[in-house]
Amino acid sequence: MMDNLLSFAASITAFSVCSALFHMLLPEGQVKKAGEFLLALLMLFVLLKPFLHAEIPPTVLPNIEDNLQIEKEDAGERTQKEAYDRAVKETILTSLTREKIEVENIVLKTSFTKDNYLLLESVYIYVSDLASEEKITEILHRDLEIPKEIITVDAL
Repeated sequence: MMDNLLSFAASITAFSVCSALFHMLLPEGQVKKAGEFLLALLMLFVLLKPFLHAEIPPTVLPNIEDNLQIEKEDAGERTQKEAYDRAVKETILTSLTREKIEVENIVLKTSFTKDNYLLLESVYIYVSDLASEEKITEILHRDLEIPKEIITVDAL
């Protein structure tokens, strides 16, 4: 957090110094007005950059604790990521099976954040009947709080 704040302050300072030098070098008249407008737009971008490139908070799945405990016990030589992925897949499968949706395959793209949270980047659900695409997305969003934007449903 402190690194981000220092980086933000440094970029504002550097841009301000460059902007002042550029402003002094601009000739009077229409060119100076256009240059000042461009500098103002660039300063706005520099000020908004931390908000435009903010990290998406990790999707922490609320219902994986039971499946995760089973996976950790059965894991043996598996890595922690594999155990988490398997637990998430089982949780998704359980949620969809409860709604009588037949799933052919589930593919996850996951990673761990610096704080060791599981970051769910994308979920691919392969089904035999694409008619249930919207229903699957809604179920996963409602039951597991998975963002709809990262869910893809496709026919196998």
